[in-house]
Amino acid sequence: MKGFAKRMMLILTAGCLLCLLLSGCMSDKYENSEYVGVWKATTGSMGGINVNVAKTVGGEFTLDLQPNGDVKAVVGDEKGNGDWE
Repeated sequence: MKGFAKRMMLILTAGCLLCLLLSGCMSDKYENSEYVGVWKATTGSMGGINVNVAKTVGGEFTLDLQPNGDVKAVVGDEKGNGDWE
């Protein structure tokens, strides 16, 4: 059961990052967006199973959404850059 929850969290994480990374690039279009800023996941839930994100991904899960459409992501030991929309 523990492995299933970990696998599902990793699939959800990959899906979210894929959506963010495949979005088009814009310049300061999001200057007044309520979503701009640093977002940190601490817990997650699916199918009634609650998990601690830090334990599931082996570290932090943070997204830094910038007003120009860039995003910096940290998932466990992995770091990446991309675009968000």
